[in-house]
Parts: sequence; C-alpha cells; structure tokens
Amino acid sequence: MPSLKASKLNHAKGFLAVFKGTDKPNDAVFSVYKNKKSSSNDNAYTIHGESEDIEYTASPVDSNENHIAIFDPESNKLEFAPTSTFLVHPVIKKRKIAGLRKQTQEKDQTTSYYEQRTALGAAFGTKKAQKAISDAQRNAIDASANSVLEESIVSAVNQATENLPDRSSIQEDIAQDRIIPPINLDGTNIDEVYSTYDIIPENCWKSIQANIIIAETNGIAARLALLPCNVPSQYLSSRLERLAEQELINQKHQLDQDKVRLLYCIALFIGLYHSRYSINPKSLSNKLKNPPMHLLSHILDTYTTDKLVNGKNRQVIDPRNEDRLLAALIVLCLKLDGFLDVTNFAKQIMLPTSRISSIAKQVGANVAPATKTQLEALEMPLDSRITIAEMSFPVKLPAISRGRRMNR
Repeated sequence: MPSLKASKLNHAKGFLAVFKGTDKPNDAVFSVYKNKKSSSNDNAYTIHGESEDIEYTASPVDSNENHIAIFDPESNKLEFAPTSTFLVHPVIKKRKIAGLRKQTQEKDQTTSYYEQRTALGAAFGTKKAQKAISDAQRNAIDASANSVLEESIVSAVNQATENLPDRSSIQEDIAQDRIIPPINLDGTNIDEVYSTYDIIPENCWKSIQANIIIAETNGIAARLALLPCNVPSQYLSSRLERLAEQELINQKHQLDQDKVRLLYCIALFIGLYHSRYSINPKSLSNKLKNPPMHLLSHILDTYTTDKLVNGKNRQVIDPRNEDRLLAALIVLCLKLDGFLDVTNFAKQIMLPTSRISSIAKQVGANVAPATKTQLEALEMPLDSRITIAEMSFPVKLPAISRGRRMNR
C-alpha cells in the first residue's frame, strides 16, 4: 500500500461558505467576485448566490483556522491550504422587493413637489435657475425656529388687545359722535325714524298753546306775531299761508294742532339760532315772546354749554351744539313738509347752502337739485335752480369723518 504524503500550502486555494441554520438549495448558483480596489486580501473577495426564491449575500469571517484539504490520487499526495471563510445570509426575494417598494413610497411621501422640483432645477437647471433656487433657499424663513416664540407672541397680542372696544361700544361711540337726534333706522316714514318726543319732550310739546294761534283770525301777520321768533322769516310766513290753504281745501274750521306745534318749535329754534351769540335766559325769553319756560329751559340745557367769559359763567352755543341745533331744526322742517328747500332755507337763516346740505345729509336726507315735478309742486319757475332735501327709506346714514374740523 503506497504511503500518503501530507503538506501545508501558504496560499489560499479556495473559499469556505458557511450556511448558518439553513441548507443550500440544489438550484442555487454561487459566484465569487474580486474587488480590484481593495488593498486587503481578506476583503478582496465576496460571494453572491441566487436561486429561484432566495438571494444569498456573504460577509467575510475573520479566521485563519480553516483549511481545505486537496487530495491528488495520482501522486497520493494531500495538501492543506488556508481558505477565506464567508458567512452566507439568505434573503427572500419577495420580502426584499416589498421593502424596497416601502422605502420608495416613504421617500415620495416625505418629499414634496417643490423639493423635487428644486432638486431637479439644482441638478439640471440653467445658471439663472440655479441662482434663483440658491437665493430662495438663502432667504427662506425657517418656521420651526419661530415656534418657540408662538406662546409669547399670542400672549403679547392678547394683552395688547384686551382693552379694545367691542362692536356695541363702538356703535355707541359713533352714535355719540353724530350730531343728529336719536334715530330709528328701521322706520318707514319720517315720524318713525325721528320721534318728535326725542327732540321736544312730551310735557314740553303739550305745553305749546296751539289753540291761541289757531283762534287768531286777523290774518297771517297776526298769527306770525304769536310765533317765538324775533327776526322776519319768509319761511314761517309761507308755512302759515300753506296751513291756511290746507284748512280751506280740507274744509276744516281750524288748523292742525300738531302742525302748528311743529311750526312753533321751528320758530323757536330759528329764534334761538339768531340769538346764539348772547344768551341770557331772561332776556332771551323776552326776545322770543315768552315761550313756555320749561320748553325754553329744555332747549337751552340741550344745545348750550357753560363757559367762563370775562370771569363770569355764561351759557354759549359752541360749534358742535350749533350743528346739533341745526340738525334738529332740519328734522322738524322735514316732519312739517316732507322735504326742505335747502337753497331758500339757507338764505333765511343766513348760512351757506353747502353747510345746510351737509347737515341734511348727516340727518339721512337725499340732497339733489330740484326736479321739474318738484318745482311745479312748489309753484316755482321751471328754470329755478334750487336744492331739495328729501328723506328716503330705509334711511342710510353717511360715514362719520374723523378728520380735522373745517374752519368756518
């Protein structure tokens, strides 16, 4: 029997693959690959295998104890060569594809269209587009950096706005800023929009002795002398004539008491306006032919204010109260006739037409040149150029201007 010769080689002659916990399928094919760039002999090779359902990857094991025995039957020689050992890891192909698919979906969900578009522009865009992208990225504000300030900002805003007025208080302030009497914007006629008792209280209204004026039969001049006005007024004369004509047309034997009371209050307001620079209750009462004292007291309390003049406390009508007085006067005129001849009325009280027009608009009246129909109703020449103020419903008040008051 020939003797067996054994020897040990110093260089590797093969590779040892260890399948931990699994068996190698018969249809699996393995290949050895060499990494040309690797400087280490241990990592210079790798093993990759693949079957129909499983893919194998290998990782090297640091060990120099494994050898491969190579037997040559012709020479009856046995050689032991050191070998590189690899631990083989099986991966099911379906699971790998599913994992890759999931990673792709998660990446697509976390990447917005803008980010994808920006990345594409940065990679393949023109220099101008790349500059625009870099400028946008440089100037972008990181909202997450300001998140820590959110609570302090909200707290500061709440603290700064806690004393702001609500809607109801704002509306009350606006109502106080207006010069007009109390108004009902839901009214459908002048008497519903402006109540007479909001201008003249009921007890003062009933104290006006309209029956004395009605009982006067010595003509318009005698009735005019009973009105509380110390200046000639074509407006008051024309209204007395119109009431007398209506008395005849309607075959009434007396004038309408409410109309007479309205005309009486209009005369009182006109008389007070012409005496606005020198107000002494006693002398004023004599000038205005002694109207009911509590009626005159109410008007003075409403439209005058106390002011120190030459060391003495005097009642005066300041500019704002003057506008309030004119606004109430215009409302009474509208209640009497349903309209107001702004042009001639302004002449009667010696004021510019523009000022009366402005106050009439604040009352809620529409101010416009008189139409042909209105001129015919007033029995005026059709070529007359006058301005008419007339109410329309529902009433729409103009916005309040909070600018500087104009000098008069």
